[in-house]
Amino acid sequence: MKILVITTGGTICSTASAENGNKNNVNTGAVLPVLVDEAKNSLKNDLDVSDLSFDIVSPINVLSENMTIEAWNVLLAALRDVDYGKYSGLIILHGTDSLHMTAPLLSVLMRGLECPVILVSGNRIITDPESNAVENFANAVRMINVISINKPENESLESNVFPADNTYVVYRNMNGISYVHRAALLEECADYSEDFFSAGMIRFEEWIEKETIEGKSVNKIYIEEKVSVEEALDNDHFEGPPLIKKNILLTDDVLYIKPYVGINYNRFSLEGVRCVLHGLYHSSTANAADDSAHSALHLLKRCKDAGIPMYIYPCNKDSYRYVTTKALLEAGAIPLNGGTWNLTYSRLLVNNCKDSLDK
Repeated sequence: MKILVITTGGTICSTASAENGNKNNVNTGAVLPVLVDEAKNSLKNDLDVSDLSFDIVSPINVLSENMTIEAWNVLLAALRDVDYGKYSGLIILHGTDSLHMTAPLLSVLMRGLECPVILVSGNRIITDPESNAVENFANAVRMINVISINKPENESLESNVFPADNTYVVYRNMNGISYVHRAALLEECADYSEDFFSAGMIRFEEWIEKETIEGKSVNKIYIEEKVSVEEALDNDHFEGPPLIKKNILLTDDVLYIKPYVGINYNRFSLEGVRCVLHGLYHSSTANAADDSAHSALHLLKRCKDAGIPMYIYPCNKDSYRYVTTKALLEAGAIPLNGGTWNLTYSRLLVNNCKDSLDK
C-alpha cells in the first residue's frame, strides 16, 4: 500500500529548541522520519508494514496560523499535479489553528478523487508525551487501508459516478477518544481547548467497524447526475473531474465579518472586495435597527452601491423569527444556510474564481 504524504507544517511538523526560546517552530525534515517510524511501529499488529510505503511532498512549511491565500494556492498547485491513481490514499499534515479552514476548502475541491484524503494534525510536538500526532497519523493509515480493501471494483471516474465526500479529519481529543470528522463540517477548535468537534462526528473504532462490515464509508454517497459549478458549491455535488484538477487560483477578495456589539461598518474597506460574507448571531440575526454605521443595513447599502453581493449566514429564508432578519432580506442580503461558516467561506472563495475553472 502506497500513501502520499503532503506536509504543510504546523505543530505536527515542529520541534522546540533553545535557539527559538524552547518555543515550537516548523522543522519538518527532523520530525517526519520519526513520525513515520513511530506510526509504523504502532501499526504492526494491524497491517503488513513491510508493504507500506510513503511518498513525501512538502509544498509549504508554515505554522498554520501563518497560512495565507498565497500558501493555499501553492498547496493546490501541488495537489493538482498528483497522479492519484498511484496511491491508496493521501494524508495531509496540517497545523490545528487553521485546520478548520483548510479542511472544508479541500472537501469542496477534492470531491470525486479516486482515493481518500485525510487531514492529520497534532496538538503537541511529537516529543511531548501528551501529543496525539503519532496516533492521528497511524489512524489515518488504518482508514486508508480499510477503504482500500473495501473499495468497489466498479468505482471509476469514467462512469460519472463519484464519491460525494472523500475528505476526512481524524483526531484524538483530550478525553483520549479519536474521532473521524467529515472535513466539510469541521468546526474551529475552541479557545483554551485542544479538541475538535463536528456535526456527525463518529468514534474512530465505530467508523472502522461500519466500514469493515458494510464495505462502504458511513459518509459516502454516490451520485450519478452531473451538475453545474454553482450547484456544486451550493449542494455538495460537483461536475467531474474533481475541481482540484482544474486550474484554480484563489484570491483574497472575500470579506468575512462577524457581528459584535459596537461594530462600526464604516471601518471596513470594500476596496478590492468581490463579495461579503456576514456572519449572524445564533438566532440568524444582526443589528438592523436603523441605517446608522452600527447597522448591517448600512453595510448592505454600501455593498449595493459598489455592486458587491452581501451574503448572510446562517439564514434559512423560509424559517426565521426576527424582524431584523426580515429587514436584511428585504434590503437585498443573500441568505445562505447549511454546513458551517468555514465551508460557506470556502465555497465563496472557489465561486469567486469559477471563471477560471474551465481553463
